[in-house]
Amino acid sequence: YSLLFFLSASNDCHPNYINYLLSKHTLSIKAINDIAREISSQKKLDYDQSYIESLYQQYQRKVEFESDTIRQLKMELTGKSLLLLGPGKSLDTKRDQIHAYIEEKNPIVISVNCIPLDYRLDYVFIGNSKRYNMLFQFFKELRDNTKIIATSNISSVKRPFDYIFNYSSLRDDNCIIEDNAFIMMLKALLLLEIDNVTLAGFDGFSEQTIENYYDEYMDFSTDYDKLKLINETVQKSVQEFRPKLKIDFLTESCYEK
Repeated sequence: YSLLFFLSASNDCHPNYINYLLSKHTLSIKAINDIAREISSQKKLDYDQSYIESLYQQYQRKVEFESDTIRQLKMELTGKSLLLLGPGKSLDTKRDQIHAYIEEKNPIVISVNCIPLDYRLDYVFIGNSKRYNMLFQFFKELRDNTKIIATSNISSVKRPFDYIFNYSSLRDDNCIIEDNAFIMMLKALLLLEIDNVTLAGFDGFSEQTIENYYDEYMDFSTDYDKLKLINETVQKSVQEFRPKLKIDFLTESCYEK
């Protein structure tokens, strides 16, 4: 057994890439794997030291960005009441209930992979490039003091992101939900050492896909078998968060069961 050859084989790359990263003595095994995953297919088998050094430097910059993000967001969110808004139909059908909650509790409101403009949004979290492109037209309509939180796999256009989380820190190991923004946001809250959160609009997927979102433009999947599997996987993941994070559902959700 050799860690060097195990890591190079599992990432299908030249062992010198792994040896170079191990020689830094500053990286965890997870970090080495994260960097190795970024090696392009054209470069995997032909060792290029300047190339792997550039990937290493990019990774270090991402770590620094995330460190700043965590420090700043901790200052802004710790001890506050938090309300996460998802893209579910209940944002529309339970609008009065949600607005009444916001009026009474005055929480910090964070929308997740959606921009419902009829709500007062303090932050918008985006963890998916496809959704970012879909929502781009709505960014100009946000209030000036609404801050954007994004993952490092997304490139900003025009308006820079206020906070950036390293994608690999929030990415789930389960390929079914590896870039599920809801789960990524919950992971971000754990990194911020938040201990409770209230949710609205995280309905889960129904067979009638037109009813999955508060606005039909958001819908881009009709494979219900896949959506059903996502429901089950997210539901299980939510239960795994509960020992560390108190999660209250303001609107009905299949993830709550």
